[in-house]
Amino acid sequence: MNVARFDYIRDDVHRRIRIVAREPLETIDLCEIVDRQVREGTWTYGVLYDMRATTGPGMSKVETRAVAEHVRAHVARRGVRGPVALLTGTSDLVAVGQKYAYFLGAKLRSQFKVFWDLAEAERWLDHWLARQASR
Repeated sequence: MNVARFDYIRDDVHRRIRIVAREPLETIDLCEIVDRQVREGTWTYGVLYDMRATTGPGMSKVETRAVAEHVRAHVARRGVRGPVALLTGTSDLVAVGQKYAYFLGAKLRSQFKVFWDLAEAERWLDHWLARQASR
């Protein structure tokens, strides 16, 4: 039986996508999530990656760079992506998040943040989405 590694929950009312991972996500998973946002017209939605149920070292530097480059390529064609919050319970994923932010570059880095607390992550996404709506 093949069980998906994650759930993709789309909330059009709140303009948010929540990814709930049951095991570590791979480069192909993350790139597919980004591509799905493009296909579904949700590029500017906020995304919450809930990785609290996962363990392990996370992605390598090469894999992390590949995901960041994939996102940057879409940004070049479609404009700025909505804010992205990474929710984790491990310091390993904090380190992966920091590498990802670095590879995104200074212009996009402010729209990505790592969190330990769900409520704090949701408040941060709400803040960013409210700023987008007021433009």
